[in-house]
Amino acid sequence: MKKVIIMLSAKRCGSTAIFNLFQKHSSVRILHKDQKIINWEPQFWFFASKAISGEIKDFNERVLDILNLEKNIKRDKYSEEEIFDIFNLILEKYGPTIFDKSPQYLGSKESINLLIRYKKKHPEIKIKIFAFIRNPLDAITSQHELWRHYTRENSLVEREQDWLNKYKHLEEIKKDLDIKLYKY
Repeated sequence: MKKVIIMLSAKRCGSTAIFNLFQKHSSVRILHKDQKIINWEPQFWFFASKAISGEIKDFNERVLDILNLEKNIKRDKYSEEEIFDIFNLILEKYGPTIFDKSPQYLGSKESINLLIRYKKKHPEIKIKIFAFIRNPLDAITSQHELWRHYTRENSLVEREQDWLNKYKHLEEIKKDLDIKLYKY
C-alpha cells in the first residue's frame, strides 16, 4: 500500500527534528534524490498549486529537477490532473511511503486544498496528515533570535501575526480533515 505522511507546522516548531526521525526509518522516503540530505522541504504541494496558476519555475527546478524526474514531463503550465500524475510518478519512484513537510503549507490554502482534492481522487493511497505546533512565544522568540540579522521582518508583531494566521488556517483545515495535532 502506498502511503504519504504530511506534517503541517509553522517555522521554528521542530519540523526538522521530526523530518530527521522519519528520514531514519528504513521504509520511509523523502522527496529528494539524496535520501541522506540533512534538512529538506520539497514543498511539493505549495509549488504544485503555484504551477497550476502558471508560476512554474520553482516547481520545475525545485521539485522535478531535484527529484531527477524525466525531463519530458516539464510543462509551461500544469493542470491539476498532470500534477496528480506527477505525484503518482513520485510515489512509484520513491515510495511506497513518503514523508513531506513544509511551513509553507499552513500559509497556503491553495496547497492544502490541492492535497485534499488529490486525497479524494486517490482513496487507494493512504494519506496521513498531522500538525506539530509549538508555543507561539517560544516559536516567535526562536525565529527572532535566529533570523533577526538577515530578514526583512523587523517586528515581533509581524511574526506573531504570521503565527496566528497559520494557526487559524490549521483550525480551518481540522474542520475538513482528520488531523492529529501535537502541541508543545
